[in-house]
Amino acid sequence: MSKIKNIFLGLILVGGLSIGLKAAGVVGGFSAATNATSGIVDLSWTYPALVSDTTVYIQYKETDAGWDSGTAQIIFKVSSITYSGASVIGLPTSVNVGRDGVIAVPAASGYYFHIWVQDAIGISSGVTSAQTPVITPAAINIITTTLTDGATTMVLNDVNGYMTKLAIDNDGNSFVLASTYPAIVINKFTPQQTLAWTRYYANANSISAGDIAVDEAGDVYVTGSEYISSDADIFLLKYDTDGNLIFHRNYTNTGYDEAKGLAFDKIGNAYVAGKIYNGYSDDMWLGKYDINGNLSWFKTYNSSGTNHDYGYGVTVDNSDNVIVVGAEYRYDLNQSGNIFVRKYNSAGAVLWTQTYNSPSNSYDVA
Repeated sequence: MSKIKNIFLGLILVGGLSIGLKAAGVVGGFSAATNATSGIVDLSWTYPALVSDTTVYIQYKETDAGWDSGTAQIIFKVSSITYSGASVIGLPTSVNVGRDGVIAVPAASGYYFHIWVQDAIGISSGVTSAQTPVITPAAINIITTTLTDGATTMVLNDVNGYMTKLAIDNDGNSFVLASTYPAIVINKFTPQQTLAWTRYYANANSISAGDIAVDEAGDVYVTGSEYISSDADIFLLKYDTDGNLIFHRNYTNTGYDEAKGLAFDKIGNAYVAGKIYNGYSDDMWLGKYDINGNLSWFKTYNSSGTNHDYGYGVTVDNSDNVIVVGAEYRYDLNQSGNIFVRKYNSAGAVLWTQTYNSPSNSYDVA
């Protein structure tokens, strides 16, 4: 089952599981509780009946009004269920926490949560939890350094951060992404280098930043990898320019998966490049997401040597062709890591692949 990180959800499945075609039942016992970890909330509920290919929607807000499953931040599927009886499943997901200047997000009162269940026949009535506080991290340590010539100011965020990435929108705002265990942190700075907002995405296990990019509408996308149990999944977060979380998506696969590159086409589709485990080695992975976070398609690349292949960067040309760059290991040719460049059209068809091996047969990477 797909798992999504930052909140820990305790999902309790109770009773026999129906395989009949009837509209999804309303969940019972839906509740939320504060977790001791920043950005984590414990949710639990019971199912009166559950069918194969059920979709669960969870939305959260600071006010108990305007609920809409179409804008739910948390979406996951339950498929191919063949067992019955009680079972407990953990589903981590994202809660938006951080600060707008010095003001904590969310407020001390926290969030309400609302849940729906949908099957092939229809969607259930929604159920709302009580308002639940969320622990917000303390203000981040910001260091501003002016160079000796006085012409440039360098702003560094979080002295404990690493794997820092930068993106700039069309208005000159800067977005800085960094890993800072056990979370990633995104800071927005105005053109005047004032900190506008900070957002944290935490994980009870481990999480690492991959890349950050801003689309033409000013929305901010973040990708990377996060551990769920013993596996690491690719994640994609989308925030609006004010730091509100629009969606959180995961690509789940057995083994260690990670994302390293992010780019957009002219109509706002997002392309994520990285690698996934294939049961023996690693394959390059390229995923295309629409503006609503739906995975339109994904492609993998396993070089002829069936060794490790990594996607490190991605870009989109003026014709919306997608170009991925990375490294492939060719031990079968008595070589080490070779650079590859692979071009796809917007539908995911491969147009060409080129590789480069340096004369020394040593490790090459783009």
